[in-house]
Amino acid sequence: MIKINSTTKVAWDRYGSRNLLHENVFMNFEGYFAENRIRYQFRYADTYKYMMPYIAQTDDEEYDILAPQEYIESQRPFYPENQDDAYVEYKSLIGQTSLALLPHKCCLFHAVALKWNGYAWLLTGSSGAGKTTQYKKWKISNRDDVEMICGDMPLIELKDDGSIWVHPSPWNGKERIKGKTSAPLGGVVLLEKDDSNSIELLTNEESALPLFLQWAVRPETEEQIIRLAEIENRLLDRYPVWKLKNRGDFESAKLTADTFQRYLDTEHFA
Repeated sequence: MIKINSTTKVAWDRYGSRNLLHENVFMNFEGYFAENRIRYQFRYADTYKYMMPYIAQTDDEEYDILAPQEYIESQRPFYPENQDDAYVEYKSLIGQTSLALLPHKCCLFHAVALKWNGYAWLLTGSSGAGKTTQYKKWKISNRDDVEMICGDMPLIELKDDGSIWVHPSPWNGKERIKGKTSAPLGGVVLLEKDDSNSIELLTNEESALPLFLQWAVRPETEEQIIRLAEIENRLLDRYPVWKLKNRGDFESAKLTADTFQRYLDTEHFA
């Protein structure tokens, strides 16, 4: 049961589809992202539901993140008119969460992250490129060998030993495919729709900008730029990035799996 902490009698302000908490009511939650604690205060009563089971309510009235009301309202035109405010707030927290995690060498990244052969593989690209379709083809083809890590915004962590790990997050995409496992990164695939299937290994120069555009944050300070660049540079230096032109069929999933396996079989993988 959700607790509401307040020094006065609790009251709900309901109007239309909205479920806005009064300013004297605290709905505080906390989540651990790669063992880094982030405390949230929500403006809408149902926001926590979208972030479960990755957060828990806390009695701590201090918070790290509270989405500005004006920012939430600025995002509303990007959603259907009947979209509830709690969902808009939930989506508005992505960038703030990434900024809060950058000092810990972590950031959210726009991709489907799946676990296969003990490693995490990121399928990324623009909206409509077929990320979820690829995952579904993988799941059908490989069944128990494939696990979902995160369906939309996995957390990328640069560890002190220089390795990169991929973790689940509350932002799972429209399909709400939730994961609960983490894994060391194996590689990244940039997806493009095409009339035929082909895959090629990209150079750092070819992949740097497309990858940069998938980070769920726009750095605001020099320190944040340095932190984000540190993560991406390590990714580029240590891990392969492929471009997959695909029809979204089972053959494209097999082509990708075969490419991953050949990579794992080489001496270059560390």
